[in-house]
Amino acid sequence: MPFVDAEAACRDGATRAREGQYVEALERFDDALRISPECLRAVAGKARVLHLRGDSERALELLERALARRPRWGAGLAVKIDILVDRGDNTAAVRAIDDSLQGTGSLLPGQTRRHLEAAAAAAECGGPSREADEIHRAASLVKREPGDAQSWLKFAAALAKVGDVESAYRALATGVGRVALQQEKGHMRWVDTLSDTAYRGDCLIVAGDVADSMGYLRAALTKLKKKFRRVVFTPGNHDLWLRPGDGKPYSDSVHKLIDILDFCDELGVDTTTAQVARNLFVMPLFSWPNCEFDPHDPTEGRLRFDAYCTWPVPCGEVSALFRRMNEARLGEYCSMVAASGPPPLLVTASHFLPRRELPWSPWVAELAKNVGDLGIDAQLRRVGSRTHVFGHTHVNTDVELDGVRYVQHALEAAGGVRARPLCLVDPGQSPPDRAGGRG
Repeated sequence: MPFVDAEAACRDGATRAREGQYVEALERFDDALRISPECLRAVAGKARVLHLRGDSERALELLERALARRPRWGAGLAVKIDILVDRGDNTAAVRAIDDSLQGTGSLLPGQTRRHLEAAAAAAECGGPSREADEIHRAASLVKREPGDAQSWLKFAAALAKVGDVESAYRALATGVGRVALQQEKGHMRWVDTLSDTAYRGDCLIVAGDVADSMGYLRAALTKLKKKFRRVVFTPGNHDLWLRPGDGKPYSDSVHKLIDILDFCDELGVDTTTAQVARNLFVMPLFSWPNCEFDPHDPTEGRLRFDAYCTWPVPCGEVSALFRRMNEARLGEYCSMVAASGPPPLLVTASHFLPRRELPWSPWVAELAKNVGDLGIDAQLRRVGSRTHVFGHTHVNTDVELDGVRYVQHALEAAGGVRARPLCLVDPGQSPPDRAGGRG
């Protein structure tokens, strides 16, 4: 039955577009335009579908005709910007965003990020210096959406690409700080959803990045300890950040680490080797990344990903410091095994990656220098670990490499899926099957 209402036709067209029925979607948007030739929603919808079908030229022509009549039409400018960025026409995309700002005084949600993508791509392609200037001018756009953490992170990446490391450092710190605040609140909500009784006989491995503030960290571990029989914790980089207003003036991140270990002792949270069942031990390992993890350029980078950390040693020596801190527990465990006969089952845990084969994004500038430490793999193998739990990258993993099983089970993995605790080892099963803990 033909549509008699333009809005109804647009709604049906949008539904069909989401389902990939592009021919039918175009028919619905054409129906809407026949009913109401000035229907901007139909113009925007038809342009998006044309672009999805590979006909971006017709899509842009359609938008330009409508924008000639309504130059301050924000939704139309947003579609135009998306198409231009997707086509790689970054200079035109930047101009379109300027048109949007001049016409409406604002950007639609997410368009700040689009500007940064366009400007960064233009600079990366070796365009004129004017395009590098666009990246700096984008700072004013980022500040229009100060709570948008992803815009700050994209801005930092854009600055780094044109060599403005100092500004990139500041933008990165701002963006990561906003991400951390959002994660802290989300982590506490997740803890509250866990059953108060279902895990009373279980041990939970927490592989770091609970919170960057001591208040949130203490609260989360306190709640987890009430829900699980044992909690084994090793700090991540966020846990060691020094933030203003954290309640205590730490001299450096090692000072904060010591404070974390002290209150974990008070709570009964294990931060050293723990026997959690008969013939089953869990050993948390301190870890910090170093540039040698980068297979292509194992030299110090220009960016500091953890700008809120300070150290009593040069940044490049922190990973070695943490490995030395592991030596006592490694030696004690080896001595215990030598004196007790057949070795028990050992699960180790670190926050950072111990091997390059584990998943991380090679496309983020200098991430390889800030994601792992190969020395951790040597340590876990020295004590005979059969399963290693790690975190940091938020990419769920369960893979065996050279006889060791590596597991990451992130609380919120890529894609935003919230996880439940994963069973890693069940002492009642033979042989041991699955292990657990938050990545």
